[in-house]
Amino acid sequence: TSNNKSRYDYNPSTLAKRGLLIEEARTNSIRNNTMKGIAIGTPGTGPTNWAIGAGGIGVSTQRVGTGVESGINYIDVRFYGTPTVSTYTGIYPDQLVSGLITQTWTGSFWSKLIAGSFTNTNVNIEIRETNSTQVFLTNTLTPISLSSALTRFTQTRTLTGATTAFVSLGMVFQTTTGLPIDFTIRIGLPQLELGAFATSVILTSSAAATRVIEVADVNDISSFYNPIAGALYAKYTPLATGKICGAVCFSDGTLNNRMIIRAMNASNQTAFIGVDSGITSWGTTINSATPNTTKSIFAYQLNDIAFTRNGSSVLTDSIATIPIVTKLRLGNDGDGSFPLCGYLCQVTYYPVRLTNAELQTITT
Repeated sequence: TSNNKSRYDYNPSTLAKRGLLIEEARTNSIRNNTMKGIAIGTPGTGPTNWAIGAGGIGVSTQRVGTGVESGINYIDVRFYGTPTVSTYTGIYPDQLVSGLITQTWTGSFWSKLIAGSFTNTNVNIEIRETNSTQVFLTNTLTPISLSSALTRFTQTRTLTGATTAFVSLGMVFQTTTGLPIDFTIRIGLPQLELGAFATSVILTSSAAATRVIEVADVNDISSFYNPIAGALYAKYTPLATGKICGAVCFSDGTLNNRMIIRAMNASNQTAFIGVDSGITSWGTTINSATPNTTKSIFAYQLNDIAFTRNGSSVLTDSIATIPIVTKLRLGNDGDGSFPLCGYLCQVTYYPVRLTNAELQTITT
């Protein structure tokens, strides 16, 4: 998906609203995740840039069909036969993604079982490293369990090969000599992105595509903002750890004047920060922020700041000035460079300095 378009996701099991999704910049390096170029048949032709199956091992493939399910472009592929060797076969959406040692990559795809069964077959998601001539070096291979429900599977790997030139994502089937297999799987919208967690799918058809950083602002706060005293509450669910992720912020569009709830900092803490004319006026951190739904609030007034999270004891600061701000920034920091990388569930502003007891009650 492209950036700066409101996306409200729902839990696929409970149908509960997750909130407004706000993400950092990412690139889907798989050049054709919408499966252009496919030809149905036995074996048929796979999508452009895709590699499907392995020849000479007694296993045949069939491109059964293609379409869209729940907005997810997919291809259905049948694997059948009796393996002549114990080996791996599978689907690789792109094998020419450049990668280097120490980079962290995350791969993902949607998949389900369409027909047959996985008798005599182990199913895995793989991220592998190859050298400049595409010779296998090393990988991360993780078993997955497919059902009749379309499910997104993810894998993260930090590259370790000194001669690694390419990184690829695969759906891999492990077979055994002499034991027949016959199953049809659906695979949709694969994504391979440089980063430590999966983000929402970016569509591609002929080349890698990038979704730039997302910023959501209320640019005119004059009708409700009280520059003397107030309180700002946010309920949010971050999806990452070890990153700076803003939840909600009053600012002038820069880091010089702002009051922020930071969902996560690099040390996995919730941070409350006030900066006035480039000088930190007040701030505190609360330890052990995690990718769970969190309720945080701060209240401000000259020399009277208070903050709390999830109903914990209220922390205060009695020496603090209030910056001049012009906008409300949702799911980000003051200058828009540190997105939440998660779901912003609720934001509430109070144009009065709530009591400490009220702050605690609101976040319980």
